Amino acid sequence: MLFSQPLPTIRLVLLRIASFFLLWLMCLSSYADTIGYIKQASGKVQLYRVAEFKPHIIKAKQLPVALFAGDKVRTKGDSNAVIHLQDGSTVMLTPRSFIIFHQQQDHYIENGKILYDVRKQGGASGLIVATKSATIGVKGTQFMVKSTTDQQSIYLKRGLITVDANGESFKRSLASELEQFERYSQGITNEFEQYKQKLQKEYIEYVQSISMSAGQAINIDNEKSLTDIEFTEQDEDDFSQLELLNQH
Repeated sequence: MLFSQPLPTIRLVLLRIASFFLLWLMCLSSYADTIGYIKQASGKVQLYRVAEFKPHIIKAKQLPVALFAGDKVRTKGDSNAVIHLQDGSTVMLTPRSFIIFHQQQDHYIENGKILYDVRKQGGASGLIVATKSATIGVKGTQFMVKSTTDQQSIYLKRGLITVDANGESFKRSLASELEQFERYSQGITNEFEQYKQKLQKEYIEYVQSISMSAGQAINIDNEKSLTDIEFTEQDEDDFSQLELLNQH
C-alpha cells in the first residue's frame, strides 16, 4: 500500500512527456512542409488553408506568414502580396489575383496578374506554373502571367521558359507568309481579302509546346489560338517593381 500512491503521478508525468514529444514532432513536420512566406501584404489579402473554407485575412502585423503545400492566396481590389519561396524565388500578386500552391514547385494561377522572379532551379523539372490553357516550365527566369476566363498572356522578361498546351495543341498562324503576300499585293482589294482569309485558314500550325526567349510575349485565347503580343508601358513598370523587391 505504501508504494501504490506515486503510480498515478508517474503515469501523469509520462503522459505529459509523450504529449510534449508529439507536439514537437507536429511543429517539426509543419516546418518541413513550409514552402515559403507571405512577406508583404497591403489591402485585403486572403489566405485559404488546406481543408478550410473560410479565409484568413492577412494583416501587416502578422507578417511574415508561413505558406504550406495546398494553401491558396487571393488579393482583392487594390490589394497586393509578395511571397518569398524557400528556394529564394519571389512571387508578386497584383490586385484581383488568385493562386494555388500545390507544392513549392507546383503552382496554379486561377486568375489575375502575377509576376515571378525565379532563382535558378536544380533538378530535371524545375518550377511548374499552370493556367487554364498552358503549363509553364521554369528553370530560372523573370516572367509574368495574366489570366482571365477568356485568355492567358505570358510575358518573359529574362531567361528561357517552355509553354506546353493543356489538352489540345496550340493553333499558331504563320503570319510571316501573310505579311509578305500583303506587302506584295497592296492595291488589290476584294480578291486579296478573300485570298487572305483562305490563307489564314490554311497557314496554321498545331504545336504542343513552344519555347520563349527574353523579351517575347504571347497570348492564348479560349480557342487555343496562340499569337505574339507586345510589352506595354504598364508591363515594364510591373517588372521594374519586381526588380525593386529583389533589391531589398
